[in-house]
Amino acid sequence: MSFLKLFKQFVVTGFNKKLLFLSETTCWSYEIQPDLPLEKCRPKKYFDADSDSDEESTQQPQKPPTNGNGTADNVQIVALEVHEGKSLLAVATSDKSLFLFAIDPEGDETNKDRLKLLSRRMVSRTSSCMKFAASGKFLVVCDKGGDCYRYDCDDDDCKKPGRWLLGHMSQVLDVLVPDNERFIITSDRDEKIRVTNHPDCHSIETFCLGHGEFVSQLEFVTAKDGKSRLLSLSGDKSLRLWDYETGKEVARKELSHPGNRFAVKQLLDGTLLVAVLFYEPTEMAIYKLTEVGSLTSETIQTLKTNQNEVFSSFSFDERNNLLSLVVDKVTEKISLKWYQFEQEKCKFNDLTPNPLEKLFFDNTENDKISYVDSVSFLFKKKFDNLKDYQERKRRRIEEGGK
Repeated sequence: MSFLKLFKQFVVTGFNKKLLFLSETTCWSYEIQPDLPLEKCRPKKYFDADSDSDEESTQQPQKPPTNGNGTADNVQIVALEVHEGKSLLAVATSDKSLFLFAIDPEGDETNKDRLKLLSRRMVSRTSSCMKFAASGKFLVVCDKGGDCYRYDCDDDDCKKPGRWLLGHMSQVLDVLVPDNERFIITSDRDEKIRVTNHPDCHSIETFCLGHGEFVSQLEFVTAKDGKSRLLSLSGDKSLRLWDYETGKEVARKELSHPGNRFAVKQLLDGTLLVAVLFYEPTEMAIYKLTEVGSLTSETIQTLKTNQNEVFSSFSFDERNNLLSLVVDKVTEKISLKWYQFEQEKCKFNDLTPNPLEKLFFDNTENDKISYVDSVSFLFKKKFDNLKDYQERKRRRIEEGGK
């Protein structure tokens, strides 16, 4: 797995145990160490989430987490999120750890001064996604078992155990928190989008129902009336717009292939750029939404990888350029692609070579990352039991007539 985020003037990438902070002139790296100190607390489950006492969580020292095979040697990053306002970096790893760092991009040449570990806390299961609240006061972490936890990030509370917020019956694939922090919005493998009240998470505001397959990603967009809407991508070949406070579907755009991930960028004229990565991650379509409220759009470009390469994580930068990590399935090498946005022609040009790509290559030349298909298992499995039943019934009738 690999991740790409933007933090101020830096492009932040994460894969294996490695974090890279890149600009056009500098690059510095940090490697997650499995022997970093672990807070002696466990996340509070649903049956004790209302308790204000941490006494039970800290009575017994925690065992060092592992990656599932009894060792900590092959620990990998499974989720990554940044908060620019508070200069925070959250990293979840395969050994069920949650690291919270304070970022100081102006520090000296030693990585220790640029990334300060605030806490390392335990999560119940391997994390699938996470998101900072707009205020940066807390982080919502969701896992593959369907549970979502709140982890406080303030200075005084950043070492406290996570508190259970809500649960799904299947894997949670994405989570959002609106600016007013009134809701926790989650999507899952069972084609549901759930809008839960916060902090009273026992009360569900509404569901956004209509997708026929897993809902892989959610994003907030702003319509012309200034109201915030919810944009969702699904494996049912559709991109949908929702009024998430009422659960009503506002608009829908049919796609040519099942959706995997997408990135959005609002332009100054109010239009929206949407880059959609399909189920087969060798192709990325870029749409220009001229009318956000109705998803009226045109396809402006389709980006394709070279042979044996697949797109991984990607994002738009502040200048509307598209940055993407690309993995070669054969050589297991990872590279950074930079597509420059041309405003007049409304198209993207591949800037190869460029300083950012070269810096990334120089700092990852000896790194390898295995490509893992994390989408195919999300599709619903269909079983035709009726055909077997009808065949058995036909045989019984034939035997009975003899």
